[in-house]
Amino acid sequence: MFACTIVTYGYTDQEVEALLKFKDSLFNTTALNNWNKSISLCNGNGSNWRGVLCMNDDFYGLQLENMGLKGLIDMETLSELSSLRIISFMNNHFEGPIPEIKKLGGALRGLFLSNNQFNGEIPDDTFDGMKSLAKVYLANNGFTGKLPTSLARLPKLLDLWLENNQFEGQLPDFHSTVLRAVNVANNKFEGPIPASLSNMSASFFTGLDCQSKCTNSSNIMTILASKGVEFLISGDEKVPLPSGDGKTICLFFSANWCRPCKTFTPQLVQLYNKLRKKGENIEIVFISFDRDESGFKEHFKCMPWLSIPFDVKLHKQLSNFYHVDHIPSFIPLGLESFDGTSIVEDPVELIEDYGADAYPFTEKRREELKATDEAKRQGGKLEELLTYEGRNNLISGHGRETWVSELLGKTVGLYFGARWCPPCRAFTEQLIEAYNELLITTPNQCFEIVFVSTDRDSEEFDLNISDMPWLAIPYEDRTRQDLCRIFGIKGIPALVILGPDGKTISTNGRAMISLYGAKAFPFTEARIAEIEAGLRKEGDGLPHQVKDTKHEHILKIRRKRKRYRKLIDREGERDVDTKKSYCRKEGDSNKLVAVAIDKDKGSQAALKWAIENILNRGQPVVLVHVKVKPSALHSSQSLSRLNQISDVYAETGSSFIDSDPQIKELFLPFRCFCTQRCIPRPEPGIPRPQSEQLQHNMHNDTDFIK
Repeated sequence: MFACTIVTYGYTDQEVEALLKFKDSLFNTTALNNWNKSISLCNGNGSNWRGVLCMNDDFYGLQLENMGLKGLIDMETLSELSSLRIISFMNNHFEGPIPEIKKLGGALRGLFLSNNQFNGEIPDDTFDGMKSLAKVYLANNGFTGKLPTSLARLPKLLDLWLENNQFEGQLPDFHSTVLRAVNVANNKFEGPIPASLSNMSASFFTGLDCQSKCTNSSNIMTILASKGVEFLISGDEKVPLPSGDGKTICLFFSANWCRPCKTFTPQLVQLYNKLRKKGENIEIVFISFDRDESGFKEHFKCMPWLSIPFDVKLHKQLSNFYHVDHIPSFIPLGLESFDGTSIVEDPVELIEDYGADAYPFTEKRREELKATDEAKRQGGKLEELLTYEGRNNLISGHGRETWVSELLGKTVGLYFGARWCPPCRAFTEQLIEAYNELLITTPNQCFEIVFVSTDRDSEEFDLNISDMPWLAIPYEDRTRQDLCRIFGIKGIPALVILGPDGKTISTNGRAMISLYGAKAFPFTEARIAEIEAGLRKEGDGLPHQVKDTKHEHILKIRRKRKRYRKLIDREGERDVDTKKSYCRKEGDSNKLVAVAIDKDKGSQAALKWAIENILNRGQPVVLVHVKVKPSALHSSQSLSRLNQISDVYAETGSSFIDSDPQIKELFLPFRCFCTQRCIPRPEPGIPRPQSEQLQHNMHNDTDFIK
């Protein structure tokens, strides 16, 4: 005998009655007008009743969102729906305490109550027995008190959204092993973040009243232990995880392939050693962004602090947790001043600017340091600017040492430059000329220069100052960086002029020296105005027109801006810019004067001789550099590149600028020399007849480049 069991699918009349009863318990139910018995509840995987969820004609949930519903949620009635798995009442106007969720039993999988006006504390047993609950959304309500432990014990919890409430106390450790997202932002939680939340994004913890405490020193060790990390690395040794109690732990995210990281690391080493020497209980933990273990070891070998063992997966989890989106990043944990001042978001820039003085890396400390800089810049105390930690003297490349106190009462130029910088080398020559002249002409040698190096290493610095007749800040001294920051130096060369009272006269001394040389002393506005007035007077005494033998008409001279005039060829409409006050007659201006140059001093002498003996004032000079290659190019190849042979002073058009940086560097000092001798900027390119003449003369020569 066989028995046949008949299984029926679909919703039941009891479920329809329960839903209608639930509707009657609510207010403002206009959106539910189609809930009535005359309309079937489910239609396959859809529903004919608004907000009802069905699958295969089975009822399984409610999605009553954005309907303006009010009233109390009748959990007694909803508990009659045995197949209820999901309920969502988000974006309505429900208020009061949280409904009695546990009446729905252990089958409920999703609870969505966000964006209402629920308030008050949630009883500790609210979620007891809800073994299937995976998603809980309680965000943007007014819940208060501690988080119920029954919520933390949910075994299958995936997502928990609690942001923008008033929860307080300490975050519990969650039992779920499948936890995916827990957002507790903008609440009042305090204490450490539990290890079960260590993989969460840092944005999930923003806005907490004690965010710095939540990411404290002991917490990182708890996180590491939960990830199976049993030790840290110190040099070649393994050390147990420190407790972190009473110690400031800072995380350093860096990589060996990252150039800014390799630049910043030595500065951080200096800070670390200095703070440890002062007795500060600080420890740094290196977290590598290197692509392989060899890169990690190469980078870590220069670090005196601890490191997490190389583990790409763990490092990625930690960077996500601490929201690291760039390197180098330096994150102090649990540092908070006694008055609650917040930590700067990323102290790397603060450390680069101030070194160990940046500690304890707070916004208050940053403002204090900025105020100190301003006081030094405006205070007029030369010794505060130029001395540092027991060093009271300045050095020179010739072995001379001078006490800073000997500079008091003098006009002092702070020269910021480096040997690797071609414009600096050119300006140094101008400055030496002006400096030597002032040593002779000024009484009691009342002018001094102090070199502030931005050279790449000490060897380059030593070579640089060996050619300088003035004083310098020692290369290893932090005062170099401090002065750059205090005076806002963004580019080199730069010359800052300090008056006899120690106060800043000008931050544009470079322009004064370039334009007027030693005549600009003492570099005040009054002196510059006096020089310019003299130039204007000289210009006013010049004739307003001149007769040139090469022109049938009169050439008229008119002013151009302040210290310049223009020679106007009225017939040809061609302007020739000239420095100083006027442009003299150019009898031989159409003749080409070319000077072959190389790096030797003979080239410099040749150019100087040509300017003094051949060129008229206002006439351009062509600088030619001949580069002989191992095998001569075909003559047609040489001719095709012939227009690149010249550098008509001051960049004769971008089409003639060679991309080779060595060639650019070669031409720079010659250009600067021409600037000093007032050789003007000519029209771009070589005039066609002159270019053709050069081609004829050099047809069979080697390759020429600028």
